[in-house]
Amino acid sequence: MVCLLLLGGSPLEAQHFDCVELNDENTNIFMVPDACFLDKNLDWCNCVDSALSNPVRGETSGFRQAIQWLSGQPGIGNERIEVEGGSLDLSGLSPGDVIGTGEAIELIPLGFPFVGGDFFGIYFEVRVTAVEDGAADFIISITSVTPAVVEAIGYEPTDAEHSLGHMITGRIRSNDDGGVIIEYRYATENFTANTVPGVLPTEASMPLFTVPFVMEFFSRESAIYTVPEEGNVQVLSTIRSFLEDTLAEILPLDAEDLCEGIDAVTHCKIIEEDLELRDSANDNNPPTATITAIDPGIFLMLEDPVTLDTFCGRAYVLLRGRNSDDGDGGYQGLNYRWSILEGPEGGAEIPDNTREFKDTHVIFTQGGVYEIALEVEDGFGGEDSSGASITVVVSTELDFNAPPLVNLRTSPNPPDIRLSNGTATVTLDASASDGGGEGCEQEVSFLWRQIDGPVDAVIRNPREPVTRVTFDTPGAYLIEVEVDDHGFQDNTSSAEVEIIVTGGAPDGTFRRGDADDSGRLNITDAITILNWLFLGSATPSCTDAADADDNGRNDITDAIQLLQFLFLGGPPPPAPGRDDCGVDPTADPLADCDYQSCGG
Repeated sequence: MVCLLLLGGSPLEAQHFDCVELNDENTNIFMVPDACFLDKNLDWCNCVDSALSNPVRGETSGFRQAIQWLSGQPGIGNERIEVEGGSLDLSGLSPGDVIGTGEAIELIPLGFPFVGGDFFGIYFEVRVTAVEDGAADFIISITSVTPAVVEAIGYEPTDAEHSLGHMITGRIRSNDDGGVIIEYRYATENFTANTVPGVLPTEASMPLFTVPFVMEFFSRESAIYTVPEEGNVQVLSTIRSFLEDTLAEILPLDAEDLCEGIDAVTHCKIIEEDLELRDSANDNNPPTATITAIDPGIFLMLEDPVTLDTFCGRAYVLLRGRNSDDGDGGYQGLNYRWSILEGPEGGAEIPDNTREFKDTHVIFTQGGVYEIALEVEDGFGGEDSSGASITVVVSTELDFNAPPLVNLRTSPNPPDIRLSNGTATVTLDASASDGGGEGCEQEVSFLWRQIDGPVDAVIRNPREPVTRVTFDTPGAYLIEVEVDDHGFQDNTSSAEVEIIVTGGAPDGTFRRGDADDSGRLNITDAITILNWLFLGSATPSCTDAADADDNGRNDITDAIQLLQFLFLGGPPPPAPGRDDCGVDPTADPLADCDYQSCGG
């Protein structure tokens, strides 16, 4: 049985279900909740949580089930909840009134394609659409979602294309024998083959009309339903499922029998419950903290003590506190606090954003024995808190971390450079390095440092994958890069490169034929000579370099010599040649050179 808050009394030891299986072999209407993996709860009929006090959950409850509902996979088509006792007053309602708001927040398991550890959140409201003949019609629609929802489903569920988030159509009315009847159905008004009519909330609030929902929406917020003052309350819940391609199976709100016309793919379930009322509004039953450990990769329930093996230096476990009980029928909102009681210092981490959430991840980076604790509090005074803990044994024996693979490139290659105007610079690039190729998703870091050399060079951005090193003194320099994949072992590798720095070239050195001082011999050198000789362009900085045939004069034959060499297979320019820097071996009357490409 379930104990209802504000009405006094103590709860009985267990809930009771009268389960009607209307189809042979169709007992698997919904996937079983986490607790059903325990031996004592193998009977699915008795394992489905109370339709009022707790949601019907799946073994992939939360995030994965939410994705199934979001994409129109098998879910709930209709539900009717009949509560005996209490009174309903709709006289103060008008179309357009908001009679309640809610939210469904789930923790995305680590390792999912989008941001693991983020929150999958849906916020919705209940709005009256009509009040007539002792009944109020309403819709439940989404008002906003977290960014992770849009990333997961690929659209914005609150836009016009998706029915402005309209997901549930419902009705609340008085029961003929006293009490209240609440019924709702999946919204199909604007359904098309490519458009689901909004986003159903996650299992945290499915079915929507739990005891917290009835009390919060219809009793405290809108004050249209008043629970009885004493005695027990009988509750009959009927749930009918649907498939995406059988929308016609979703019945209208006024359907008398939700289990009529069921077939092999349309399932129906009836749950009877007896709720005991409390004697005093001041009574508060203590909560019970419960920790359920789940493997976040395959969603299997793990027994206490939990044993984990690290992979790539880490191990994860998903701990659910949502199965904790407030002791008063699920009406009270619980506060959650997770902590690490025991274990190697620094070896485990609870993300800050889940320390006070109903579920949490724990990330382990060291082997050892850990104790993880949960404390829940209902905030109603007296014995209002409860604690639980779970043991996690982490082993690193089967783990392996390959050292990083360093890929080091230089520019120029080889890195033999000459001082020019007193300095010289080389670019070092290790960006193609990786974590070792053992299948881990690892972010590597870099550290550049000088190992040897006549003086200290200047290393720019020493912690970036690509850096530039500047020298001002000739000599041999040894530069090392260390790559770290942050694994638990063999996490660093290094590579060295020797850089030879030579002094500037002697005055008067040049490359024969390089009239434009570009360091290369090409057609622009011939053009430079012709523009100077015949069009009045600037005199080359090194007329000896422009003397391509080394006849001691600058004339048209120099351009002809270059063009014949470049395009007709003519002889190369005389010494010092087109590639090597040097002085003119023959005396001539040409002016002194101011040639820069040799580093002078």
